[in-house]
Amino acid sequence: MNPRSALNPLFQNMKKGIAASIRQLLLLILLTMSMMMTLPTFSAQAGSTVRVSLPAFKVTLNGEVMDPAFSQYPVIVYKDITYFPMTYTDCRFLGLETRWKGQKDGLLIEATGVTAAYRPYITTVRNSRSQTAVIPAYPIQINGQKIDQTKEPYPLLSFRNITYFPITWKFGAEAFGWDYRFDLQNGLMIKSGNPKLNQIQLSDDWTEAAEGSPQKPIAITTEHIYYQGTKGRIMQAPLAAPLRSRQVYQLPIWSYGDGTTYVHASLKDNNGDPLLSYHQGGAIMGSDVLVSLKADGTTAVLNDGYYYLKAFGDDSVRTYTGPAPSGGNLEVKTSATDWKKVGSPDYLYGWAWHADGASSGGTSSDSVYKSGDQLYLLAFDLTKPGSTTGIYRVNLQTNDTARVVDREVLGFQLDGEAIYYESGGSVYLYDLKERKETLLKSPLTTPKSIQWFTVLNGFVYWQDAQTRMLYDQAGKPIQAGAPLLEAQLKGDQTAFLVCTFEDQPATKYKSVILDRHGDVVFKTSDQMSLESVLISGNALYFYNMTTGTVCVGSLAEAF
Repeated sequence: MNPRSALNPLFQNMKKGIAASIRQLLLLILLTMSMMMTLPTFSAQAGSTVRVSLPAFKVTLNGEVMDPAFSQYPVIVYKDITYFPMTYTDCRFLGLETRWKGQKDGLLIEATGVTAAYRPYITTVRNSRSQTAVIPAYPIQINGQKIDQTKEPYPLLSFRNITYFPITWKFGAEAFGWDYRFDLQNGLMIKSGNPKLNQIQLSDDWTEAAEGSPQKPIAITTEHIYYQGTKGRIMQAPLAAPLRSRQVYQLPIWSYGDGTTYVHASLKDNNGDPLLSYHQGGAIMGSDVLVSLKADGTTAVLNDGYYYLKAFGDDSVRTYTGPAPSGGNLEVKTSATDWKKVGSPDYLYGWAWHADGASSGGTSSDSVYKSGDQLYLLAFDLTKPGSTTGIYRVNLQTNDTARVVDREVLGFQLDGEAIYYESGGSVYLYDLKERKETLLKSPLTTPKSIQWFTVLNGFVYWQDAQTRMLYDQAGKPIQAGAPLLEAQLKGDQTAFLVCTFEDQPATKYKSVILDRHGDVVFKTSDQMSLESVLISGNALYFYNMTTGTVCVGSLAEAF
């Protein structure tokens, strides 16, 4: 037999097998190409697990060096790209807001310029260098744009149930407007555009807040911090060296207490010279004490009794606010004279007063303003039956007392050359030069009513009595769904309105600052202590109740 003839069947079978294998390979290739044409390409499947690691280089965010070794939510590295945790405070520290809307609608991320003091999530357990993360399957939007995870070379990750996003040019620079750079010596450095808050840690020598008070007493100037230490000591500490404190005042033992309890004090800013106030004694036989704290450590008692006192440069005005007030309770003190009575004994000054037959009563008022020789304040004519509380003008030279408007008014504010007041559910303006009243367009509709209002540069802001939300004059809420906690005018020539809001589910910003144009120039998810807020120029100082630190920032960064 010819050997070649004997091998022919084998060769024929081999050729058939090779041909079949080639056909199967071509079919596989065609199927793969078909799938690539009909399905989108992706870097990793949603729900799949990926390996991540801790960064081997330093990471600095807004001047704060991250500590990935002991962080509960450390920055991580995936495919040589650094990833940042989208925690509540970390996002707001970098000017981002997040909203979780459930598995169906997913996570919404938006760059809004919000700010917060840095609060690291530190644990006692050291993180492993290498760990696992998951590519989330829920929808994600950044600045209103849906993110297609299947098309992202660096998809967003989920690590320890927190969403992480990659710090790439697409997200860091284009979406969030961050400035960031990397070098071998300093590592990765990121600076966001929202206002940065520098934090000052205070001494542990603090008294506890009084029962029913949400905060410890504290006041801040551009140079010092004042707070109540233990054993009734009022302390002063330099901003630049907060642990080097000294005692500047000693509170007395409360005369109605157990012999060891000190009087409860409060502190507030007063244009650079903070005011300390406390009550000694009982409700009727006691006394209200007001003390000015000076930068050099000296103090001056401004008031010791039942008086409301207000300073206008070198002149001071006070009204008696104690039990059984009577007419002629207005006094003035100048740099050249001691306290002397002004006005008329027929009027009760500085009270929102009501008299009905044999009964009468009221509350003291802080609506007191001075323009030249004219003093504007609430007063009640005790000589006229059926009289109502109104705005009065007192000439400090002649003692002449004249009612400004006929309407009953229980509080008002002087802004520029106009008086603003609420009466009967509407807000009015009284022009001091023209001596003319104008009804402002009322933002109120039944059953709404005004609980409180203020004016900044002609802009009226009011709080609704039912919703307790703060509105502008046009009826637009400053923060929809968030009840107002407190609001005060602050800054040089009262150029800003500082508002704090209750911590409710709808509250996005616990503290907001508006400028004289009605624009929001600062918003934070942290809770400010309103009495501690000082604005000097564009510099902002306040005690942060959320972090327990004194924060210093600049409103200029927000413009």
